[in-house]
Amino acid sequence: MRHGFYGTMVLWLLGYADQAQQWNQGALARAQQGEHTPSLASAQLFAAVLSQHRRDVAATHRRYAEAMMAPSDRTRL
Repeated sequence: MRHGFYGTMVLWLLGYADQAQQWNQGALARAQQGEHTPSLASAQLFAAVLSQHRRDVAATHRRYAEAMMAPSDRTRL
């Protein structure tokens, strides 16, 4: 899962914001298909970091903060 984050950040740092967002959405979709809660939590965290870099505060809170709560509630973290 980490390679998705690093690929996203490389694209972001090179100035390819749209491609970084697409790469990140793909990594997030793959994590959602799996049953591995830590991978999903990592993907959500990395998506939130990219969202913050894009200065999209509303998306960071609405999509990712709330999405992070669901796996933690299921696993009682």
